[in-house]
Amino acid sequence: IGKTSLNADPIATNSEDTILIYGLEDRPSFAKTMLAAFAHLFAIVVSIMTAPLIIARGIGLDSEMTAYIINASLVVSGIATFIQVRRFGPIGSGLLSVQGTSFSYSGAMIAAAALLQTSSVTDEQVLGTLLGTAVVGAALVMILGTVIEYLQRVITLRVAGIAIILLGLTLVGTSVKNVVNIEGGLDRFAQAGLVIVLILATTLSGIPWLRLLGVSISLLVGMLCAWFWGHQYAAPEISMGLMLLRPMPFELGFDFVVLLLLMPVFLVTMTESVGDLTATASLSRQPISGPPYWLRIKGGVIGDGFNSIIAAFFGSFPNTTFSQNNGIIRLTGVASRYVGYFVAAMLIALGTVPAIGQLFQIIPGGVLYGATALMFFLITVTGWRILQGEEGAMSMLLVCSLISVALYFLPDVASGYGIYLAAELEMILKFPVATGALCAIVWECLLIFRFRNVHDKAVNN
Repeated sequence: IGKTSLNADPIATNSEDTILIYGLEDRPSFAKTMLAAFAHLFAIVVSIMTAPLIIARGIGLDSEMTAYIINASLVVSGIATFIQVRRFGPIGSGLLSVQGTSFSYSGAMIAAAALLQTSSVTDEQVLGTLLGTAVVGAALVMILGTVIEYLQRVITLRVAGIAIILLGLTLVGTSVKNVVNIEGGLDRFAQAGLVIVLILATTLSGIPWLRLLGVSISLLVGMLCAWFWGHQYAAPEISMGLMLLRPMPFELGFDFVVLLLLMPVFLVTMTESVGDLTATASLSRQPISGPPYWLRIKGGVIGDGFNSIIAAFFGSFPNTTFSQNNGIIRLTGVASRYVGYFVAAMLIALGTVPAIGQLFQIIPGGVLYGATALMFFLITVTGWRILQGEEGAMSMLLVCSLISVALYFLPDVASGYGIYLAAELEMILKFPVATGALCAIVWECLLIFRFRNVHDKAVNN
């Protein structure tokens, strides 16, 4: 299941489809290691920077704070990748699993920020509450990761698929709204349309490397065309020297309602990570069943939670296992985790260059939100594909979607009758991912309860 990639891998990958040149514990030559590492880097670096940029713009952070978060995301992704690949005790999968800031949390983070922002609360305080609450959610993921094989009885593919569809549609709506709200003429729509066409063209091409680099190339071409159409790029202030991570740049806080918004995303992302790690294990010729397999899966999920805590501590957003690296393993035939150490070092090195975060902010809104709208739509398609073949999935999707829509409009209907709900409750109801995922989980629990009753009656008879 892909979270951020246009080239999503299925939950189980047939390892026979890939010619493995270097296995998990092999050490390629320096030249081959660098080539493979650069391939992973180019496939993920734009995604890692885009997610925090979207959240920062949605919250309304200033340029300096946004630049720090973008750079911090790169450095933390490098640290997280090293932990995931190296494996420290129960933390990490020990596979060539690349970590990065997840797109999945952008909608929930922006919605939660809107709830927290008041005239008496600063942006730093809002960020601190978001990150502190994310620490609690990540800690819960670490705990749940120890029993992931049992948790999947409730957080099934049907639950994950429904939540992913609702998440994708919500984020698409947000991206389209952002394009509409950008000041300017029709150029912003032309920018968005162009970058969508470019990404589709590169993604649907038969050239594997072009598919993997399609987003980066499309953003660059979109920026050039925006300049040709008259877009004025504000020259950023380029800082010299190195950008160093600052422990707790924002004082961490906690909000229970924010946790309720984030937890469905944490649960779904955790389920997605199981799919990504399973695909990586299969491509690496490692077991995809039995105790050794579940040991890796638990380590990977616990690693996701642990790395998200590190991210919050340094002022960045939750991390997750990316699916793009599975595409690179397919292309290169290199599954050596030794390559992961070089990818981690490259990410850290990039993140220490202040100009990276400062320059990345000049991407025009039409280009950025056009690209993300398509990527979020493809996330929705991924969710739909997950549900294909799952018994009863379409009925569950229809019912949960209708309930989510009804709950979404409930505050508006209630206010028409003079009934005003608490702002916290209204925010939860206005976030379909939370209500839809909860509905699907309750449905699964009812099915389990019904199955047990039927089984017990059959045994008694």
